[in-house]
Amino acid sequence: MTAKPERPEIVGGTETENQVNFDPAAAAATPPPDPFNPEMLRLPPDFESMAGVNKVLNNIPVRRPNDQEWFDVCPDPAYRGTYAAIKLKAANEYYLVAGHLANVLAEEVISVTIYTVMTKGGVLLLWPVKLPSATDRRKDKWISSAHAAATKAMERRCRIKANMGAGSYDLFISKSTMQGTEPVWPTEPFIDLLRIAFAEDGRFVSDLNHPVFAELRDGG
Repeated sequence: MTAKPERPEIVGGTETENQVNFDPAAAAATPPPDPFNPEMLRLPPDFESMAGVNKVLNNIPVRRPNDQEWFDVCPDPAYRGTYAAIKLKAANEYYLVAGHLANVLAEEVISVTIYTVMTKGGVLLLWPVKLPSATDRRKDKWISSAHAAATKAMERRCRIKANMGAGSYDLFISKSTMQGTEPVWPTEPFIDLLRIAFAEDGRFVSDLNHPVFAELRDGG
């Protein structure tokens, strides 16, 4: 004799009372959640670390922060240094010069301190600031105010603006101390930053056959 299947136990009332009443009209009147809203679109703060993503540095501008950029300067001494450079004024471009060529090209070479800079917008820069000449008795306020700004920016976020009347840069210091806006400095060694900024862009001068010399020599 085949046993009859047991009926499920009804808890809290009769079977009829526990059935769900489905109302198609009510379901149609309730709009589905909108997937296109700020909460659904926002990435978690640790997204890159969770996803194992590392930003690859393949372009580092070499320039002074402009007058609309708030910036920080890396306080680690390992991320700045003094080097020989050539500046093409017409193109506003810097060329890094190998040390052994500095005396050979003394008429074109300037000494610069290169600072590692991060703008508030997250742009990594290398900022060359000329060093005053040992034979120049006149103190260059452009040079001294630029170095002073770079030093201050190691402590607080700054902005600079050229003051043509004073012949120097005006310095503005941020009063904001909002957490979460601190610069994220690169983990690559400074020599790698120099390589990316100069060598990989053809602006490292290691011999006298570099094209920059043809441009400086030829007047035609």
